[in-house]
This record gives sequence, structure tokens and C-alpha cells, in this order.
Amino acid sequence: MKRILLSCVGERDPIPMKSGETGEGAILTLTRRLQPDEVLLLPTEGRDGKSSTVPQAELTVEEIKKLSSSPAYIRPLPIADPTDYVLLLETMRKRIDEHLEGKAGDELECLVNLSSGTGQQKAVWLLLASGGAIPNPRLYDVLSPQYAPSVDKRVRPVEIHFLEEEKLAERAVRAFREGLFLLAKEDLDRLSKGATTDDRRSTYSFFMRLAAAYHLWDLLDFREASKRLSKLAGECGKGFEGPLKDRLVEQVTVLRRLEKEERETREGLQDLYWNAKRAERRGAYTDVLARCRRLLEGVLFMRVREKGVEPANLVESRDADLLERIRCELGLSQARHLTLWGARRMLETVAPDNCVVLWLENKVEGYKGTAPDKATSYPRKAATHLDALNDLRNHSFDGHGMKPVLWQDAATALEVSRSALKDLLGVKVSSYAFDETALNTAAAALARRTQ
Repeated sequence: MKRILLSCVGERDPIPMKSGETGEGAILTLTRRLQPDEVLLLPTEGRDGKSSTVPQAELTVEEIKKLSSSPAYIRPLPIADPTDYVLLLETMRKRIDEHLEGKAGDELECLVNLSSGTGQQKAVWLLLASGGAIPNPRLYDVLSPQYAPSVDKRVRPVEIHFLEEEKLAERAVRAFREGLFLLAKEDLDRLSKGATTDDRRSTYSFFMRLAAAYHLWDLLDFREASKRLSKLAGECGKGFEGPLKDRLVEQVTVLRRLEKEERETREGLQDLYWNAKRAERRGAYTDVLARCRRLLEGVLFMRVREKGVEPANLVESRDADLLERIRCELGLSQARHLTLWGARRMLETVAPDNCVVLWLENKVEGYKGTAPDKATSYPRKAATHLDALNDLRNHSFDGHGMKPVLWQDAATALEVSRSALKDLLGVKVSSYAFDETALNTAAAALARRTQ
């Protein structure tokens, strides 16, 4: 990692010039103590030579050469008034960007000197660091020699948890709870780049990678999610033991099973249900409908297989006679696979499955209302819900039309899916490795680490 010392230049650099003051200025002290790979000085040009600290910067560079072989650069600030906050913020940001241009691929750590320059310049350093304009900032204050004669005691790290940092951390916690993993990842990535302590940077980096792994799980990329979560579980050290580590280990175990599955299983369909639940929480109602339709199809496919018919590839069916009946009675002479409709019709009429027939007649709650918090439920036959959801899917963005999927459609689809899992496969969805409790566990761990 390349370490760059950033500093304005004050009247006490490179050494105090007033009578009675001894020792060296803050820039030389930090160079001696921190041994940066590079030094960037930002003196002010002043007006007509007045208030200019360029001469001090030039003298400081000469002194740095005596202490270190690291290069030192001068980029003057073209401002006359070193107390103008607006101009300082604009020009200091510009000079830093110019100097760091081309170094984007490097691992940078910026050591910021808060002691040299005007009080306004010190405040601007804090603004730049808190706003993420300085990569991996480390802030330092340097005491006067009269208060701390030794170099080690003169240099004091400044650990500030900025207001913006607190707000972003709080938003990342909420994003985890709501399953908004891309938002959490974005906020945590920004936090990790602007953290002022190694501990907080490590925390933000860990949870940023956790959010990325969870997003991959949302995309049903079980293999990559498993690899990343396995690595994170192995990194769980001090501060991460307990509920979070246990949950990660459990999730890796589940993912390793899911990534091997090529057909529907009870666990795989349960995972799809919770995937749809997370989509509902982030308002992706079309995604909810698509996942629930596939889930319902998968439930019926598992019942079809119990009859000796392979719904995904009919020619692989064990029961050739039943397959012939299906083709004849359902008009599927050329079909290579069954659809949700075909599987349902087969289990209703061609080879009746009593459990499916009873479930289709059972009442399942649907939802309506102007908003989720004002929802009212109404019971309808599962068969009626199934017809309505299938028709909606065909006319929605997920099918062949432009009809929007509303929150009540998503809520109803989830309830029908929950009912099918329970009544047809005996799967209860009250808890799962990647359920709402899992999200709350991750959010609580992040909240504890960032308090």
C-alpha cells in the first residue's frame, strides 16, 4: 500500500521562526514519524506575495530530503485568502485529484496533517475526509514540542466518526434488514474508503462483501455465493463470533446442497419462497410473481414425478402408458415438457392426485386494499387464485404483456405458494437459513460494530 502524506503549509513549517520556539514543524515531524512513500504540500500563493506559504513549502522540501528519500511535491493553492472556506474546498479538492490522477489502481493510504495551515484549512481537511474525497484517510495532529518533547508523543492520531459516516452506517443496517443488498454494498464500499480507523475499515469491508454475497444468492448464483460466504465465515474472528458466524456456517451448508440440485427439491423450493419474500420487501412485485409461479410449477412437478412422469423431459418418463394418456387427453402429442397448466391438468384429470385435487378446492387468503398497511384478506379457492396468477403473469412484463404487478398480487402469490408448500410437500416456511431472522442477525452485527 502506498502511503501519501497530505499537508497544507503553515508559518511553523519547516521549523518555527518566532523567537522562543524550538523544534521542528508538523510536516517534518510526521515525515520522520510516519515515513510516507510520498509527500504532497499545498501552500497558498497569497496576494502580491503576501500570505504566501510557497517559500516555506520550498524550504520544507529541502528539509524532507534530509530525512527521507521519498519524493515531495508542491502544488500551490491559487487563492489570496487562506480563510475562504468555499475557495479552499474547491482548490484543495482539485489539487488532490490532480495529484492522485493515475494512481487509481494503487492501494493508497492518505496521511492527513491537520496541524499545518489556517484553522479554515484544517476544517476543510475534515470535510474532504468525511465526504470521501480522500482515499483511505488517516488524520493526524501534531503537538508542540513544549507539550511533548519526543516525536512519538507529539504525533497523535485523530479518530473521528463523521456525521455522514454514521448516517451511511445506519442506512446500511436498514438495507440489510430490508434485503436491499446492492444499496448496503454501495454504502459500505463508500464507508470502507473513508474510514478513519483500521477497525472500522475492516468492519465495513467485511459487511460490504457479505452484502455482495447475499446479492448473488438473490440472483440464485448458489455456487459463487457459497464460495464468498465460506470465506467470510472463515474470517469471522474477534467481534464476529456467535449468531452471525453460526448463521454463515449454516448458510454455506445450505448453499452447497442447493448448488448440486438439478431438479426441484423441498429445500430448493423453500429457498425460492424466501427469495420471493425478499423481492416483495424491496418492492420488486414482478419478480415475486415470476418466482412464485416457478415455485408452484415446481411443487406440481414434484407430485408429477411421483406418478412416474418426468415433466421437464417427457421422453425420460418411467410410465410410458401414462405418458401416452397424457399426450392424448391433454392434446400434447408434440410436447417435450409439461407446463404449470399441463402438470395441474394431469394431476386433476388424467392421473388424479387426491392431495392436489383437495388443495385446489381449499380456500387460500388473497389480499386487496389501497396499501400494504391497509390490506384486507379474502378467501378464494386455490384453483381460482392459480388461474388469476397465471393470467396475470401472461399479461405482465414477465410474460407477453405490459400489465403491472401490484403489491396485492405479490402478497397473494406468496400466500398461495406458502399454502402449496405446506399442503402438498409438507414444507413449513416459518424459518430458513436465509430468512428475515438471518437478515436481522447480519444487521444487528453491523450495528454493534459501528456504534
